[in-house]
Amino acid sequence: MILSDGRLNSANVLVQVMPLRTCFMFFTVPSVKIDMNVIFRPFARNVWYMFLLLTIIVVFTLWMIFKLGKDDIDTGTVLIIVAAISQQGFPFNSNQIASRLAFLQTMIFGLLLYNCYAGAIVSARLNTPLNKMNDSLYSIVDSKMKLGTSREKYLNVLMNSTLAEIQYFKRYWQAIPEKEKYYSVEDGIKAIMKPGFAYHTDPLKAYPLIERIFDNQMICRLNEVHWLRPSVLGVWSSRRSQFQEIAKIGLIRIITSGICKRELIRWRPRKPYCDKDQQYVSSVTIHEALPIILVLIFGIILSVIICFMEKIIFNVLRAKEKKGKQ
Repeated sequence: MILSDGRLNSANVLVQVMPLRTCFMFFTVPSVKIDMNVIFRPFARNVWYMFLLLTIIVVFTLWMIFKLGKDDIDTGTVLIIVAAISQQGFPFNSNQIASRLAFLQTMIFGLLLYNCYAGAIVSARLNTPLNKMNDSLYSIVDSKMKLGTSREKYLNVLMNSTLAEIQYFKRYWQAIPEKEKYYSVEDGIKAIMKPGFAYHTDPLKAYPLIERIFDNQMICRLNEVHWLRPSVLGVWSSRRSQFQEIAKIGLIRIITSGICKRELIRWRPRKPYCDKDQQYVSSVTIHEALPIILVLIFGIILSVIICFMEKIIFNVLRAKEKKGKQ
């Protein structure tokens, strides 16, 4: 049904009574962006600076102890410190109490650092906010999600809006085949359970089904993008109706006395409650693990390059040594 100018000219709005909004409902999906800062995020920048400073101090202290003492350390001091901080085994033998104490405090420092880092990683992941979409039809179009809607008479009214946002969405909506647009409320709510689908309807129709079908984790992942933003419907009356003034006065009394508000609270379905205190275990996606995997691959590649360089240098020195002997 389209509200034409002729209909508007023959009717009047008595009073605004019923709140109304329509929206697309869909599940938020994990971000597919690779964030390399996930490796450094558990510690603030000044903590990393302090960590590097302490590492340099410990390396210098151990080097001084090894230099002044009588320890026979075949490997470098830096490798010993890295092994201690990384909580890795290392063949370290020392006869001096000073070097043993220095190495022990380095092991304790590494243990505390490791536990703080691991705890910060877990806490950050548990408290990561959902990847909520902006409440804009531009975002719906850019997401390239599959769209569906319930059959409503007011869809044509929404389409005829002159807002730039709706006109932009209208071009995208009209390109969807007609048979793929419309779903019943039951089928549309069930289709939301598959990521990548957004269903448009009046939340008053959807909320009872969502509260009955979805669990708390699914409710917390539910996102809404408005097509018709929150507004208030009015009661219309024929312009020359003899009951117009009586109906208007009666409706105003109902609203001002609180009867209308009480009935709306009583009969309108509530929005499903998301209990954010409940925590859920979810698998780590490849996008979250990829930064760490890239660090591992980078280390392997760097090790292979250094290995080849050492091999070349060894062969060159060996060739020079043979020529010298000849």
